[in-house]
Amino acid sequence: MGTAWEFPDCAREAGRSFWIAGIHATCGEDSVLNRIRIHWFTVYPAGAELNDNVAFALVEANRAATLTPTDLPAFADRGGFATAGDDSVRKMITPAAGSRSIWAIVETLDAEVNETAGSQLTIRLEIERL
Repeated sequence: MGTAWEFPDCAREAGRSFWIAGIHATCGEDSVLNRIRIHWFTVYPAGAELNDNVAFALVEANRAATLTPTDLPAFADRGGFATAGDDSVRKMITPAAGSRSIWAIVETLDAEVNETAGSQLTIRLEIERL
């Protein structure tokens, strides 16, 4: 954790709802086999959620902006990189008024011993705009 991810321009117009119809994650390290949970927010999640190397704890100030998290299955080694994804996600999101973005914090659910310094995580959303 420690980083708030912005997924910009998900909604067709500011404050208009959209569907997340799939989530795909790629890690630059092929031996990473852990699972991740993606915590969704309608605004930038300032607060304890951004403290790196501590257990995830939602702060009261972000309660109204917090959406149900999404768990992805364990990463699978693809030879040179690892992937995880879910094409069955159907999550309707309504961004904050004046915004077309959604924010997220990624939480690691399992201890990971194969991660190396500098490995990168990429998350791609499949979006259906309304």
